[in-house]
Amino acid sequence: MGGLIVCGIDGSKDSRAAVKVAAEYADRLGSAVILAHVAEPAYVPYASAYPFGGTGGPMMVMEEAESDEEAAAKLLERIAVEAGLVDAEKRVTVGHPAERLADLADEEDADLIVVGSRGRGTLK
Repeated sequence: MGGLIVCGIDGSKDSRAAVKVAAEYADRLGSAVILAHVAEPAYVPYASAYPFGGTGGPMMVMEEAESDEEAAAKLLERIAVEAGLVDAEKRVTVGHPAERLADLADEEDADLIVVGSRGRGTLK
């Protein structure tokens, strides 16, 4: 049948369960998988005040973002190996997770998006 499955990963127990479901569907349907981690944008208060004598600045924020991206890439790699999806494409992006996963699915013409629970229980 083929097709494409996008699976959102955040490292939680629920997202690891989602990867297992995505792997099962991919195996049954002969689909490719994209494992995606969407980091929410870091909002740095007073970042614009840096030129006026602050101790941090844009470079510090960029270095932090790069290390977050590296950590996310390692997370995706580790989860891919655990799930037996070593050939899956891995993507790290920034934005609101639900929106970015939907955008990625649209961009790639995916047939299915698999995600875990957000862990909110009955309060939604």
